[in-house]
Amino acid sequence: MAGAGRDGDIATSGLAGRRSFAADLGELARIRWWVREVVSGAFPGVPAGLLNDVVLVADELATNALRHGEPPHEVALDLAGPRVLVEVRDGDPHPVAQQSPESGGGALAVVAAVSSRWGQRVDQHGKTVWAELDWPRPD
Repeated sequence: MAGAGRDGDIATSGLAGRRSFAADLGELARIRWWVREVVSGAFPGVPAGLLNDVVLVADELATNALRHGEPPHEVALDLAGPRVLVEVRDGDPHPVAQQSPESGGGALAVVAAVSSRWGQRVDQHGKTVWAELDWPRPD
């Protein structure tokens, strides 16, 4: 189900990196740079379109965490298998609700359009919003 938002866990096994970030919108440029460096470092020659999609999803999820969540904030990348998993965690234990773009809900609409699926996990310490992007690897 492309772009479907859902709750629950997903299997992870190829953690490529994890980075904490401050509760400051100025962090977004550093997050975009970090994601680009991690992914292009792991996969030299990655097509620009795929790389840009991963950076876009990370940026949208981090923006949501900064605007609507609570510290601490963290972004993680998992590069195992035929997909890339982007996770952004914040300290607010309330689930995200999809809103219309007119009411400020455009970020999740972008994530849904670019990713193959997305969802969230909530626990007593906060929430993680994640998105998977299909990424066929050369044999």
